[in-house]
Amino acid sequence: MNDARGGSSAFSRRFVLMVAMVLVLIIAGCQTAEPSVTPAKTPPPRATPPPSIVGVNAVTLIDPSTRTRQYDLIKAEGFRAVRVYIEWDLIERSPGQFDWADTDSLVMGAADRGLMILGLVSYAPSWAVPPQNRLLIHPAPADAKPWRNFIAQAAQRYSNVIHNWEIWNEPNIDDSFAPAPDLALYSSMLKEAYSAIKSVDPRSVVITGGTSPAVDTATEMSPVTFIKGLYDHGAGEFFDAVAMHPYSSPDLLSAPGPVDSSNSNRAIKEVSELMASQGQSDKRIWFTEFGASTSTPGATAPDLSGQQVGVTQQRQAEILTDGINYMRSLPNGGPIFLFDFRDVETGSRDVEYNYGLLRSDFSAKPALAAVQALLGAR
Repeated sequence: MNDARGGSSAFSRRFVLMVAMVLVLIIAGCQTAEPSVTPAKTPPPRATPPPSIVGVNAVTLIDPSTRTRQYDLIKAEGFRAVRVYIEWDLIERSPGQFDWADTDSLVMGAADRGLMILGLVSYAPSWAVPPQNRLLIHPAPADAKPWRNFIAQAAQRYSNVIHNWEIWNEPNIDDSFAPAPDLALYSSMLKEAYSAIKSVDPRSVVITGGTSPAVDTATEMSPVTFIKGLYDHGAGEFFDAVAMHPYSSPDLLSAPGPVDSSNSNRAIKEVSELMASQGQSDKRIWFTEFGASTSTPGATAPDLSGQQVGVTQQRQAEILTDGINYMRSLPNGGPIFLFDFRDVETGSRDVEYNYGLLRSDFSAKPALAAVQALLGAR
């Protein structure tokens, strides 16, 4: 009996060891096999609007007394998208104190009419700006951290209605990023904004700030120099598309210009070639401002360059027709936002006040019908 018990005990031990080994192999096999049977997570498709869509800027929406009328007209005249200004300096005048009331009205005015919204986030409040720059027009913030917090608040607040975001306005010139363009700072801001927005809405589209036509100087950067700087600072994976403002007045956008000029036709080609060289030819260029001013013919640009940009109302129609057709012909062309829907002050010699498709009294210029003829195309 002692031998029998000993044999039984040995068998039991061997049996337990075999079972244990099998379990170890099964567990190890499951752990090894898991990655091959678990599908990799793919990001959701982006909420990109049709590339051929034509929308508008509408700076006179700032006036609450005419806001409803203008939104109704934008919709009625056949436009499907609007670029809405979400201005940090107006919303967070003191750190942590947010006033969204007027911006809510702007955003919901578009959303209630089924318009696609491009949210332009821009402009720093004085408390977020270096003290020495606080008296400048549109100064850059001191750093990107407070900016990220604001972007996160905006993205969360409008997550149900805004799925397309433009990060700053014309950051390649001192008029919008004073005292001068800063590629390191802007790249940091772009990265922070991209991360904050995507954490709220992974399907959203984040685009770079639309570049102004410019040449390289101490206070301005050409579009290609600016976009190249973003790649050089490691921001190439922190935008879904590039934005440009290809103003050409008094010339047509389809006309190539001389080398070393601010010609927008040439700038588009240079930026497209740069993107392709970075392996990003699949990314589109959004044209978030394009227009021609009907200020007194011969009126000069506000930057004191002396360039004559005021044109007749008929020439405005020609420039817009040519420009829309040209931008749509580009293989990487994206949405187009005309500047502007309505004049601030028709007849003024101030170039900025006369870009509208409508006059300040709401009557239509010839450009409105010319643009409408293209809205249904493509």
